[in-house]
Amino acid sequence: MVVHVDVGVLTGESPDGLCNLENGVRLSAAAARRIGCDAEIIPVIERYGLPIDVGRKYRTAPPRLRRALEVRDRFCRYPGCGVPARRTQAHHHDPWFSGGGTNLAAMMLLCGFHHGRYQEGAYRIVKVGSEFQFETTDGAVIGHPRGVVMSESPLAEREAARAEWGGEHMDLDEMMWVLGEAFMPAEARAGPAN
Repeated sequence: MVVHVDVGVLTGESPDGLCNLENGVRLSAAAARRIGCDAEIIPVIERYGLPIDVGRKYRTAPPRLRRALEVRDRFCRYPGCGVPARRTQAHHHDPWFSGGGTNLAAMMLLCGFHHGRYQEGAYRIVKVGSEFQFETTDGAVIGHPRGVVMSESPLAEREAARAEWGGEHMDLDEMMWVLGEAFMPAEARAGPAN
């Protein structure tokens, strides 16, 4: 897949700039950022529509870094999300298009759902010391600091309530079919008429 996008579109400085697929289909800046977040990037620098330089290929999270992120994070970093690390995406805290570093301190793992919501501007991530803090767009902290246990019960294992949902959209047709199969209509439950 080839995406043509002006840096100003990615940074928000020139929202009306070029941002489309190779075949001309227009993309939103959020979609271009999402595509570029976990892809091989070959920057082509142009002036007046003509290429003047071609950069080298960048892999945002090489395998060794990806493994280190999985060991450190274990799950999606969004507070309360239990999607396991193997089903997450590597995310740069400082975007690659603005020179963000590709290293352990500058990256985190987010599930597809929370990564997409971040790219859409639903919340923001602020680096506080060596940790990441998740905030609403008006600055309210989301969740609790990493590592703080809200309550512990000796009767339940600590990992027992972790969700295994990967953040994908629900298949409503399948859901309605399952509900229809699982629950008989009221007429069928009532039994035969007397």
